[in-house]
Amino acid sequence: MQTSTTAAWAMTGLLAALLGAIPARAQEAVEAPVQPGLWGVRLELATNSRAPVIREVESTLYLWALAEVGQDEQGWFQTHRVCEADIVGTSVLARTIIPQVYVEHMPRQRLRPQVSQEAWRWTWNVNLDPMPIGYDYDASPDVLPASADHPAVYDWDEDGKPGATVLVDLPLFQPFEVYITQLSRLRLAGGIDDENHIQGRLYLDSLERHVIGASNRLFNRDVDTWPRPDASRFFMLRLPQGTPCDQVRGLLEDS
Repeated sequence: MQTSTTAAWAMTGLLAALLGAIPARAQEAVEAPVQPGLWGVRLELATNSRAPVIREVESTLYLWALAEVGQDEQGWFQTHRVCEADIVGTSVLARTIIPQVYVEHMPRQRLRPQVSQEAWRWTWNVNLDPMPIGYDYDASPDVLPASADHPAVYDWDEDGKPGATVLVDLPLFQPFEVYITQLSRLRLAGGIDDENHIQGRLYLDSLERHVIGASNRLFNRDVDTWPRPDASRFFMLRLPQGTPCDQVRGLLEDS
């Protein structure tokens, strides 16, 4: 039977979720049925893109991450470290590859989930921090650099090329590199299934990307991309403490 204390905590969590945008007020701890500790996270971001030669294609970006989940004096927290990335598309003509060195340079985050109790379940909602790729966000917080000579652009992934490098494999072309700057904002909106499982929708609230160079000049141009929210989701699974990054994908795919 739910006690009045638990009900009070649930109301506190709801108010914290509604007022979470106010930074001066800390979110209070909520007695949600979640096991603190190490979690694996899978993000599935479905998009449509329109690019030179291959026209419009559907693709899904998969990100596998390690997260430490717990509570402190400010409430729930969730760290976020991306371990692996893959892009699966419907086009048989094109394959985009995210190098592991790109993944290793993605910023680590410490996030503040908003946790509350609805009539039939606990919710788990997280606004990920802005994710700048290929440039110094502090040097250009308001404008995404659109050229390699912008002062905020640097060799972000330390491969000797400007910005961040992705690889593209197309029939009739030698595999080539594309150099980008990008700024995205993701949001998780889901529910707690049980103490070891959380899942829900993944939303791409904003995406800006510029192609600032390419080893094949034909592809040195921006690509229009827009989300498919109905096909985008996230899944979180409680993992044994000490699980390394390179095992997260296998554990989540086997679950």
